[in-house]
Amino acid sequence: MRGYAVAGTPRRSHRVLHAVQEAFGYLEPDVLEYVGNALGVPLSRVYGVATFYSLFMLKPQGAHTVVVCTGTACYINQLRRSSVESMSGWA
Repeated sequence: MRGYAVAGTPRRSHRVLHAVQEAFGYLEPDVLEYVGNALGVPLSRVYGVATFYSLFMLKPQGAHTVVVCTGTACYINQLRRSSVESMSGWA
């Protein structure tokens, strides 16, 4: 934790949690508590950072991860792709 222990900023917590997740694959509750103690911040703040960012995993993940974009841009692109595919079938 050396080099990260500047008290209390979410940015520092984010960097530490990222390093921990790289090492262990996910963030266990005991590790979150340890990080909070090491940084001098409450567990609730560390947990808040860990749950706010979708890149942090609180449970072990499977061998493969599927991510589905449900944003507006993806929705529009899918509509465009579908209409192009349906029009190409008419030629």
